[in-house]
Amino acid sequence: CNASVYCDLSLQEDQLLFVPLLEGTKNPPQKKGSYKVLLPGANKETHSTAPATHGEMGKAVQLQLEGTERDTELPAVQKYGFNEVVSERISLHRRLPEARHPECLGEPYSESLPPASVIICFHNEAWSTLLRTVHSVLDTAPKQHLREVLLVDDLSQHGHLKSVLSEYVSHLSGVRLIRSTRRLGVGGCRSLGAARAEGEVLVDCRLNVFPPFRTRVVSPIIDVIDWQTFQYNATQWPVRGLFDWRLDFHWESNPQLPDKDPHLAVQAFPALGGEVLAIDRHFFQSVGAYDPGLLLWGEEQIELSIRVWSCGGSMEVIPCSRVAHLNQHHQPFHYSDQELHQKDKIRIADTWMDSSLCAPAPITPDNNGILSN
Repeated sequence: CNASVYCDLSLQEDQLLFVPLLEGTKNPPQKKGSYKVLLPGANKETHSTAPATHGEMGKAVQLQLEGTERDTELPAVQKYGFNEVVSERISLHRRLPEARHPECLGEPYSESLPPASVIICFHNEAWSTLLRTVHSVLDTAPKQHLREVLLVDDLSQHGHLKSVLSEYVSHLSGVRLIRSTRRLGVGGCRSLGAARAEGEVLVDCRLNVFPPFRTRVVSPIIDVIDWQTFQYNATQWPVRGLFDWRLDFHWESNPQLPDKDPHLAVQAFPALGGEVLAIDRHFFQSVGAYDPGLLLWGEEQIELSIRVWSCGGSMEVIPCSRVAHLNQHHQPFHYSDQELHQKDKIRIADTWMDSSLCAPAPITPDNNGILSN
């Protein structure tokens, strides 16, 4: 999301990706240097104030369920990996508290940025979390920067994601729905969305870093929504993404950052979480996009990090941008997660690592196997 956007993101698989359009678009981008100053803030064209509801301002929802509702709670958790009964009690236009650093609120941003596409891939997603994600983008993204919200259905089987969803989306201005005719997995689904998007350029662009932005992959700070109560918890910055020789991703708390303002300065890290990414479309395609052979969520973020750094790009976090992400109790997949994760890791190692790098490093007190820059 743009630094002036606040999204309540709660998808279970692929989440958000911002991409620009290839050459030949109907609306060419503005000339370089033709920028005005835009102070970050919520979308001015917001919906009317809704009455108080469960979970407002990120508060936890504690329900005293009885009868049939109580009987449906556990099956819903098993089906989706989170408490769907609680989620259905929360407004689709849920408001979250301001968690950005106060200095971020006065940061200037360009008013002349070309519009972006927000791609949301999903597979068998719950109705409430999918639509809450869509409306959080529509409610907070500045209209002048948002070309579209593109929903990509990765061969969902649930009935509510068929004609009912198509009918609902048809009434939302600026929202499109496309469907895959076969199961693509994380990388393939994101790549399909990138190929079909109509946006021209990415968000999260500072006035003084626009020229080199074309090779940067950026992410906001990822805040957490509890799977049981849907309580919003702001992540304590700084944290950075790392991966070890087993190709497992880790978050490191309180890393030592360069001598510049940690509350505002963009930080380059070895890897980013895969929940929310912003990437230039030309660069995305030039490095080969996502590997369509990676099936599970989790390994594609490591593969993309290696790919981008190896091809002259960078992986960065924008601390003045935040997105809340729903952490699941478990991944509701119907196949062997561990086996497929191992296959994904082997594929990454075979593709990007030579024989010396593939040799597991010994784990000692001085070498914990973490790769960092």
